[in-house]
Amino acid sequence: MENALIKMLRRSKRTILLVVFVAATAIAFGSAIVILFDGFSDLHFPSLGTIHTIGVEAYWDSTLQTKAEEFEWDTVWPGATRNITFYVLSQSNIETSLELRTENWVFNNTNSGIILGPSNTTSFMRLELTCNETAIPPGKVAEATLSLIVGDSPEFSKFLVANEVVTFSVDVYVSARESAR
Repeated sequence: MENALIKMLRRSKRTILLVVFVAATAIAFGSAIVILFDGFSDLHFPSLGTIHTIGVEAYWDSTLQTKAEEFEWDTVWPGATRNITFYVLSQSNIETSLELRTENWVFNNTNSGIILGPSNTTSFMRLELTCNETAIPPGKVAEATLSLIVGDSPEFSKFLVANEVVTFSVDVYVSARESAR
């Protein structure tokens, strides 16, 4: 019985070597892909922003003591959502709602060089303001939350790596407009 097994192994040596080689290659290739995409999930970068207001004033606190002029999203990752809450004081003499606009999306590399921007939009991220369309009476305060939604596409990750992006910035415009009656 033992002799028959040894004879069979000798005759099938090439087949066994081929199976071992294919298995080892598949394991190595799979591990390389996991390591590559794991590196993308660790991508992160700090960010800065400036709040500009028109017809309203923005504050960090509900007592209106600390003006909101600049903000940091802290460190963001592809696929992340970050929120910043601030308070808006209407400067209008009529009921208004808020409108959000962004400008100057800029991505910088390790040498502080501009990689992309300034532009009014980016396909990689978007901002949303939760109290859009909410009516604010004259002289009243409303809580607003600005949400940054960061894309998680492979193209975005490749863009970050290939261009060595380390920071981004954006100007946020929050303005009052007359509410529809």
